[in-house]
Amino acid sequence: MSDRRQVDLPNFSNSEGACPCGCHELPGDEVMICAQALVFALSRKLGKRVQCRLSCGARCHKHDADVQAIEAAAGRETSTDSQHPKLAAVDCTFWAQDECGAWHQIDNTTVALLAISSGLFGGVGYLRYLKNRVNLVHLDVRHAGGTVATW
Repeated sequence: MSDRRQVDLPNFSNSEGACPCGCHELPGDEVMICAQALVFALSRKLGKRVQCRLSCGARCHKHDADVQAIEAAAGRETSTDSQHPKLAAVDCTFWAQDECGAWHQIDNTTVALLAISSGLFGGVGYLRYLKNRVNLVHLDVRHAGGTVATW
């Protein structure tokens, strides 16, 4: 796979979200464009400059299996249909800039509810992270007949 994204997006570098194993797999353009659209929507809603920071993007099948094994060993739920190896998902945090120029993380409920209502995503995971006190949102572009999977 190319180590360069096919489209230029103002919020993301061309190699951002690459699989951490070094195989250079990148999240697909569709999920990245939708994430960029969500940055725009959040910025309009909040009236502030917004950034999206990826904590996880693409995972090759081997790396995804390793992640699933670590999650299972820690007693956490794992997905049997991860969208990360399909290059259709990102895990991220969103940040808004205040009047003084400082960045503050936007709570994942605000982000997730806008992501769900936007119609851009087929999967939005935030409740699991909220329960574990992690301010993270999973976004994916699976196409599940118009319904949005949430967890």
